[in-house]
Amino acid sequence: SLLFNQDAKEVLSYVKELAYKGENLSNILKDLTSLFHKIATNKLLSNSSQDSSSFLELVANISTQDLQLYYQIAINGQKDMRHCPSEQIGLEMTLLRMIAFHSESKDNQKKTLKTTLNKKKQLSDNINQELQANPEIKSKINITKKSEIKLDIKNQNDWEKVITELKFAGAAKMLVKNTIFHSFNNQLLSLTLSEDFNNLLTDSTQKSIEKVLNNFCPGTSIAIEPGKTNGSSMSQKEHVKSEIKRKQIENQFLSDDGLKELQEVFNSTVDIKSIKSIGESDNV
Repeated sequence: SLLFNQDAKEVLSYVKELAYKGENLSNILKDLTSLFHKIATNKLLSNSSQDSSSFLELVANISTQDLQLYYQIAINGQKDMRHCPSEQIGLEMTLLRMIAFHSESKDNQKKTLKTTLNKKKQLSDNINQELQANPEIKSKINITKKSEIKLDIKNQNDWEKVITELKFAGAAKMLVKNTIFHSFNNQLLSLTLSEDFNNLLTDSTQKSIEKVLNNFCPGTSIAIEPGKTNGSSMSQKEHVKSEIKRKQIENQFLSDDGLKELQEVFNSTVDIKSIKSIGESDNV
């Protein structure tokens, strides 16, 4: 329930408590994945006669979109666990991703919409005042409106720049970062999605991506097909850079003469998973 309530502070506190008790955190992540499967099955089959009231409350409150996102993050979290400095960090990062990428609540959407409308009204008033004071500007604006803004995407680098600059969020952001550019013709953007993220490819996520693109360039549509990305997606490149940095830190630490001497004196070895950069917290 802490996860579904988006309570990051309490989630991290709970994980610390589990680690302190010596619980197997990898198994906990597997159990969480099974829970998501059970909730999804319940939503589809509506078979709740033997389920507890607390479980039925989870089924009622979690959206299908969030459920698919959580399941995909949990699956990938299990794959990444062996690369993490510790199981605690792996579990914490997986849960924090779920909190960070969940769809916003209706209340937040209403507040955002109200704020956006107020800002647009204020901007419109300012523009009208400026046009009245400077009539020559109006003709320039009319000329600009006639020319359409077009996306210029010719390769993967161009696509990654678009991903960085545009405001993708939640599942849409995770999906686009795991795609590679295929082609862009007649306002149709064709992408290849890493097969590990097939579960994110829903109508809702695709519409969300198209909405962001159309806010910048009206008339743009997308076609996404699962396939091999061969380490070329933005997310895969970021992971490689992260691994290189982690390896550099490990090598620098293990090559220290003082550390070697300590290992010889105490006839011990270093736990590689415990190595991290200065200032890096278990809660990151």
